[in-house]
Amino acid sequence: LVTQAQTLGQFAFDYVVDAQTKEDGIRHFKTVQAAVNRAVIDAQTVTGKSRLWIAVQPGRYQELVYIPKTSVAISVVGQGSDANQTRISANVHAALLGSVYAQRFAAQFSGLDAGILAMFEQVKSKAVVGTFGTPVLWVKSDGFQLKNIRVENTYNKESAQAGEECPNTRCGATASATAPAVV
Repeated sequence: LVTQAQTLGQFAFDYVVDAQTKEDGIRHFKTVQAAVNRAVIDAQTVTGKSRLWIAVQPGRYQELVYIPKTSVAISVVGQGSDANQTRISANVHAALLGSVYAQRFAAQFSGLDAGILAMFEQVKSKAVVGTFGTPVLWVKSDGFQLKNIRVENTYNKESAQAGEECPNTRCGATASATAPAVV
């Protein structure tokens, strides 16, 4: 399990996420998903390691984080003094059209590992993402650990533009020709 020394930065992490740092694509990243992508790629060739470690510096990371099945476990550890200092958040609701979801999040999934991209494609291909498509953190990898990070779906915490996100439907209805109009 993740130890206190690892949450206090007294550990040599494989990857470091810091929105304020210069990204090198190998060890230093501005987003959590970019670091996870590198870990997923490295997990395919790494030898002698049973786990890859990602340190996330305090801050708010507005993104989705998808972790596919991996051969090496991944741990993501916030480096703040408590979980509220390091947040991963996104605004996703169940009535969001797949096309709007794709527009909103496509850039962050561009060029990623095929396993991660398949997870994104699975959600964006739906007419309406539904409850299944709303997680901010989606994990398929055995042995995954997350410590000292707050993960939050900020829907209803921010103002959602329901009319734009659910055109010609009542939010909560499916996207079909027979769905009632927005009232």
